[in-house]
Amino acid sequence: QICLVGSEMCIRDRGVAGPGAVDFLIRKTLKDEKTPEPSLVDDAVFLRRLYLDVTGLPPDAGARERLASGKLDREAEIDRVLGNNQAYAEHWMVFWNDLLRNEFAGTGFIDGGRKQVTGWLYKSLLENKPYDVFVRELISPVGGSEGFMRGIKWRGNVNASQTQEIQFSQNISQVFLGINMKCASCHDSFINQWTLNDAYSLAAITSEKPLEMFRCDKPTGKIAKAAWIYPELDQIDPKLPRAKRLERLAELMTHPENGRMQRTIVNRIWKQLMGRGIVHPVETMNAEPWSEDLLDYLANTLRQEEYDIKAVMRVILNSDAYRMQAEQVKQEEAGKKFRGPVSRRLSAEQFIDVIRSTTGVWPKPDGNAFKKGARGGQLRVVMEAHGLKKWDNRPVRSVFTPRDQLQAALGRPHREQVVTSRPELFTTLEAMNLANGDALANILREGAAALMKKYPQRDVLIKHVYAQALTREPSQREWSIARSLMGDKLTAEGTEDFLWTVFM
Repeated sequence: QICLVGSEMCIRDRGVAGPGAVDFLIRKTLKDEKTPEPSLVDDAVFLRRLYLDVTGLPPDAGARERLASGKLDREAEIDRVLGNNQAYAEHWMVFWNDLLRNEFAGTGFIDGGRKQVTGWLYKSLLENKPYDVFVRELISPVGGSEGFMRGIKWRGNVNASQTQEIQFSQNISQVFLGINMKCASCHDSFINQWTLNDAYSLAAITSEKPLEMFRCDKPTGKIAKAAWIYPELDQIDPKLPRAKRLERLAELMTHPENGRMQRTIVNRIWKQLMGRGIVHPVETMNAEPWSEDLLDYLANTLRQEEYDIKAVMRVILNSDAYRMQAEQVKQEEAGKKFRGPVSRRLSAEQFIDVIRSTTGVWPKPDGNAFKKGARGGQLRVVMEAHGLKKWDNRPVRSVFTPRDQLQAALGRPHREQVVTSRPELFTTLEAMNLANGDALANILREGAAALMKKYPQRDVLIKHVYAQALTREPSQREWSIARSLMGDKLTAEGTEDFLWTVFM
């Protein structure tokens, strides 16, 4: 259960709450570990970090003007950026697309064995739907949300551990509870306490017919009985119709005393904003957190704020911990203790969107983006959510574009499985695409042409790029390098080389 005693009483006795409680628990952790407290970053770094984390884009001109005034109100800026519902929804769709296996094309779409949840998901994020409602609608589907729980209907013969019913068991466990049920889908798990019976009990909840259990792809002759894996909270009557079983599962999953669900999502949020989970990796919630008190405090905050995800984000973003200097952490040390935020890579979508927002050149949407049906309509649902009749010249964020070679090289997955984290190590494939790939070269070519037209003076162009992409002016050495790359007279080649250097 999610009941806190010691840490909650300690926090209340000291009169701290919200961000102050986070900082109290962080400083307690640092003191216990005899780890020096990291210094705080300046407002420019904070502002860029904030905008990239919440909207996926660098700070806009208005934010940079407030920064330049020397009177940046960080709390007001956090409220402002969280209130940009469209940018928030477009950015956090990347996170949820990975978790919910939501893709716009690929395996399963040809014969209708897969369905995207784009319309439901975008509107849910745009409206900041309470997380308990969000989860219930995915497990006991409403219009447009059924694509997640139905999984992928693979063509041909598949392993018993990849049927749609077993996918359901695996996916809801991993996404909402931080449990790896994949091993237990074949046999009793070797890595945790879950059993073959546990995996099939969840699968039987969604099955339309009696579900025979298979061990290592061999039939056992046993029929699975629908059941919930945490009977302490209550149980599911296996005799109920399928729809009622799913409703009951949704109730149990979002039960106020199901602390596992609440801990799992706040741990994922912390990881997205700070670089590493309080429990790390985030899909191993059975592991020991480096601060159980902090994990519980954030989970309780989610409950107290009526499952408002942005409220939890606001607490983290307003903390001193969020403003600490980022640190490079070796892979083998990740997640073992807190030493400040971890330096993070931009996602594929962030990287491309930062380039396009800097140059002002966005892709033109293809016809499929507006078509009805399983394989189209990504931008149609955005238009419907905003009451638009046509797209005009609105930016097309990378989240709404197909996965191309560049995005694949930068880590955007196929989404045929739940993805809880993307690769953090640099790869040869990535290096090849960044150095010699046509996709990036074409983006830079279009961007250079647009910038040269808008900023015909070299130094004005340089200053704009640094301000837009990095939220600062160039250093003296950077001025020297930029001018050397571009020469005295603007050329396409020189401007492209300059852009490539800055973006790398």
